[in-house]
Amino acid sequence: MMPSSSKIPFPSVLLLMIARSAAGAPRTAENERWNVNFETRHSPSEYYGEWADHTYHPSPPDWRALSIYQLLTDRFADGDPSNNEAFAGGFDVRDMTYRHGGDFVGLTQKLPYIKGLGCQAIWISPIFQNGENMYHQYAMHDFTLLDRRLGTLEELRRLTTEAHRLDMYVIVDIVMN
Repeated sequence: MMPSSSKIPFPSVLLLMIARSAAGAPRTAENERWNVNFETRHSPSEYYGEWADHTYHPSPPDWRALSIYQLLTDRFADGDPSNNEAFAGGFDVRDMTYRHGGDFVGLTQKLPYIKGLGCQAIWISPIFQNGENMYHQYAMHDFTLLDRRLGTLEELRRLTTEAHRLDMYVIVDIVMN
């Protein structure tokens, strides 16, 4: 039986709720430290990123020829304990299901170690705003805002710049489903 025109079927309501929660964020004064989008209105088709005075590092001729160090950022190195409770709580190093505090600052500090292992690239877990306690970062719900617990856009840029200075590449894992 078809629902009346005044009622919205439950699956449609659920889909609308999910779509609303997955919407990207326009750049504001409140979120600019974490927002990779520089468009200030809520017009997702016009979202864009920018990195002034940055020289892009060319990709290698063949990614298969590289030694790549893959890691979960939250589990690797906590370089800035002040961001461990930055969003939705869930920090507890005694519980393997909770977040452990790894971040861009800690990873930047450990790049020489990874380079010393002979690795030419790092492949990090997703970086975007994520569900509570999802240390693996695969529960993204906004692809414009970095997860505050991992660090700021400036800290991510420092990580990338330092990796390139060491002649290393940075791969960011992302899942769109």
